[in-house]
Amino acid sequence: MVCLYSTVKMMTRDLLIKYLKNSGLKKLGFKNTEKITIKDLPKGMWSSNFVITIDSKKFVIKTYMSSQKGIFVNSSRKEFEAMKVIEKIGIAPKPLLLDESKETIPYEIMIQEYIDGTPIKDLNEDNIKKVAVLLSKLHSIKIKDISKLEKKDYRIETLLNVAQYMVDSCSKQDYVKDDLLSKFKKILDKIKKKLTPLPKFEEKESIIHTDMIAGNILVLKNGDIKLVDWQACGFGDPAFDVWAFTNKAFNLWDLDVFMNDKQKKIFINEYLKNREDKDLVNRIEAKKYLWILILSIYSLMQYEEFKLGHVDKTLMDRKEKFIKYEEAYERGFQELKENLLS
Repeated sequence: MVCLYSTVKMMTRDLLIKYLKNSGLKKLGFKNTEKITIKDLPKGMWSSNFVITIDSKKFVIKTYMSSQKGIFVNSSRKEFEAMKVIEKIGIAPKPLLLDESKETIPYEIMIQEYIDGTPIKDLNEDNIKKVAVLLSKLHSIKIKDISKLEKKDYRIETLLNVAQYMVDSCSKQDYVKDDLLSKFKKILDKIKKKLTPLPKFEEKESIIHTDMIAGNILVLKNGDIKLVDWQACGFGDPAFDVWAFTNKAFNLWDLDVFMNDKQKKIFINEYLKNREDKDLVNRIEAKKYLWILILSIYSLMQYEEFKLGHVDKTLMDRKEKFIKYEEAYERGFQELKENLLS
């Protein structure tokens, strides 16, 4: 299987070079040239990424794999449009070219600015504050037309409905045993009780990233921070981004050491110093267990679907990433049990 996917990757690189020579170079403003090199970047969950060098100038090219069984819509246009919206504040690579034709290569393609950075690993106070400032800038963008952004409905009523749907879906899966299903139901009942009556606060919405894992946060050589991978970007409650960056289960893919309570407080305080949101903490407290429950069940299903071979064949070489789903489920489920069933 490894040999098969290595072959597919080589074919993809060859097709990308062919695409660039046929039309991509011209679209990027280059004349015909033979000086094109291409190198693999670490695989994304839903895309394959490459660094292309054209006459010593570097770019990133993304090829978009198939959507995942209706759970995740993998749209190059959605990411391209989101990056266009946030381009003016300089917190992400500039999007340069979108090609949805699939004429030379059987995938949608986006080419973007190359950012010379490494994923954040050291959650020291300086880096934590920089991420907080970056998020506050993102969430402060004034947008007149949100039609090109996906609506992310994180109101409590909607989250309760989504959680109920996820729990009900578990009852239809053979890999969810009766004991586990019973625990999911008890957890959701506990959450409903905690949220009765529904808490009253001002719901705020802004452009949000929604995938605030460490691997998407790049530290440049000069210490600046940039945010990449905007495939899941949308318009919704900014509290989700703040919660996600501080949550262990959400960051299992990229971090070995997670934020402690002191670091979380520093992060939120710095964020609120740069963007006023008086109900941010209250919204996080009210919604966090619903987010964890939804994340846990989603992670369990992704892992089990992978084990059963039900994911698209182009994703089967991402075994190490799917295995992390099992750990995300276990960690999230443990947090729920400790806080709601003990």
